[in-house]
Amino acid sequence: GGVRAVVPTPGGGWATGASDGAVCQWRADGSIAHRIAAHHADVTALVVTPDGRTLYSAGRDRAVRAWDVSRQV
Repeated sequence: GGVRAVVPTPGGGWATGASDGAVCQWRADGSIAHRIAAHHADVTALVVTPDGRTLYSAGRDRAVRAWDVSRQV
C-alpha cells in the first residue's frame, strides 16, 4: 500500500505507515528491518517517544498500538 505516515527513528532510520495497515521500520542504509501487519486499515499517524524506545501507530481501524523499537534494528 501507499505510504501514509513517516517518522525518523533513532540511529538515522525511519518508520513508515501504509494504506494496507503495515508499519515498516527502515535502517539508515534504506534496507527494511521489520514489517508489521499493525492495523486492519490505513495507518494515519506515527510518533516515536523522545527516548527513542517506543513507536506508536494509529490507524483508521481506531486502534493505537505501541511497538518497542529499541530492540528492532
